[in-house]
Amino acid sequence: MYIELLGRGDRLGANITCFIAQILYAVHNKIFIKYNRNHIESGDNVCFVPYNQDYNNSIFMKSLFDFIDIHNRKFGQCTNEKDNMFSIHFFEIISKVLINIKQDHFSYFKENVRPYINDVFHTYAKEKGYSIPFNSKKTILVHLRLDDRRYVSDYDGRVCSEHFNNAINNDKIACNETDQEIKNIYPICNTQSPLSTYKLQIQINDALQKNPDFEIIIITTPNEDTSNFPYKCIQNNDENLDLFYLCNAEVVILSRSTYALSCLYFGIANQVYLPVWGHTSCFGLTTKYDKSNFNYFY
Repeated sequence: MYIELLGRGDRLGANITCFIAQILYAVHNKIFIKYNRNHIESGDNVCFVPYNQDYNNSIFMKSLFDFIDIHNRKFGQCTNEKDNMFSIHFFEIISKVLINIKQDHFSYFKENVRPYINDVFHTYAKEKGYSIPFNSKKTILVHLRLDDRRYVSDYDGRVCSEHFNNAINNDKIACNETDQEIKNIYPICNTQSPLSTYKLQIQINDALQKNPDFEIIIITTPNEDTSNFPYKCIQNNDENLDLFYLCNAEVVILSRSTYALSCLYFGIANQVYLPVWGHTSCFGLTTKYDKSNFNYFY
């Protein structure tokens, strides 16, 4: 039995989380992973958008590929029988894997995958010349999600989160229909979007109360307006470097995005402030499968 590792016509965060979901499924079910690290096939047959092959050179993807090689050596060679577990729908694959492994993706990854790739991940970072311009033990990193979503309104994430939780806690795979059901009632929900300044400041204040001598640093894309926050800001064009920064702070306040979620696989954070919405439920967070127990807000 084998699965074929498939990518999406989406950006880095969505592909990291999607790759990891497939890897977790293969690890849990002891299945060979068929792939070509130089050319990943696309499973996104709805929009017909190809997977960005440049991502194969990401320090995150290369680390995952190395783990796949370690995993596959247990099986010798690929069999002819294919497990067609992969779905073109993001919610479906993430929640299907969750219900299969019965543990949130992040804690399962840290137990079963990360020990094998932690050293090589940092080796790849050094090869890229990445360094950390802050004290990892004395910094609160805040990811400000703007970019292509800057004009999307903030919303109360608990509405869609509770809706998705209801399905998942009853071991029902969440899918696009699950998403549409809640959007028929509450159209502006379950999407990646910026968080209001007020909402973020509440989390910053809480983190500072627990860590009064820490420095606050905003991580966001270039040319964004950060004037609402009186803090140091890091902005650059390398999305891998920004994600590497988020992986190297012990306190993080994350945005409502799969990109920010990705740092929870590779990172060192022991205090995580995370906005909850329908997507996060599909990873197991705030459901009966949650073993991470981050600091959740809406």
